Amino acid sequence: MIMYPFIILYNSAMITCLTPFLIVTVSPLLTTDLISSSTS
Repeated sequence: MIMYPFIILYNSAMITCLTPFLIVTVSPLLTTDLISSSTS
């Protein structure tokens, strides 16, 4: 039970670190979908 707050802090830190990578990986896919749908 003592480790529980540390786990929450660790998870929140991992989320904040991984969010930019998710944005970088997802945004090109979204932009290519928009470009392909607009051109077709």
